[in-house]
Amino acid sequence: MAKQTVTIEVDVPEGWEFDRFDMPKAGEHWIDGAGMLHCAGFNYADTACVIVKKAWQWPAWLKAEWVAMDKDGEWWAYSNEPFCGKLPHWENVDGGENACVSQLFSFTPPPCPCTDWRQSKRRRPQ
Repeated sequence: MAKQTVTIEVDVPEGWEFDRFDMPKAGEHWIDGAGMLHCAGFNYADTACVIVKKAWQWPAWLKAEWVAMDKDGEWWAYSNEPFCGKLPHWENVDGGENACVSQLFSFTPPPCPCTDWRQSKRRRPQ
């Protein structure tokens, strides 16, 4: 049997994001062919579905305007938009404040499937 890559388009409900295409396990959420969201009551053994997870939300306690991951995988919060300068890490301008949130707090970072840490920068939603 030959493997093929298939692209599909699915309407994902607001507040959710694609996780994977697989057989749902009990407690996981999946979308049916009509776009309806369901919670699996048991482990599926023969039906693969589009599995979704809750979308990442900016933590209410985090007052910084920006977050970004550094080259070592640590997440930092910034008062001003950080930029990549000549150094191999984020830099802050105009005397802005920054703190390593992943070491100081219980911080669940946003999903970052990127392999380049310079693509991790996120701004707080208004």
